[in-house]
Amino acid sequence: PLATPGSARPVDLAYGACLYAVTEAGEFLLAAQEEQTTDGQGGWRTRTLGIRGVTGLATLG
Repeated sequence: PLATPGSARPVDLAYGACLYAVTEAGEFLLAAQEEQTTDGQGGWRTRTLGIRGVTGLATLG
């Protein structure tokens, strides 16, 4: 299993500039490298989307 912050497991993954994940509860996660962040700290970044029942993830690129 993929080790992500929190207890929810991702329902889908995508790869673009970094690794993206989304949970069924509507949490969006991205795994950023140090050089991709303004604070120089890599690792998971999370945002709540405000929707539930998420089943997939799509990226443009």
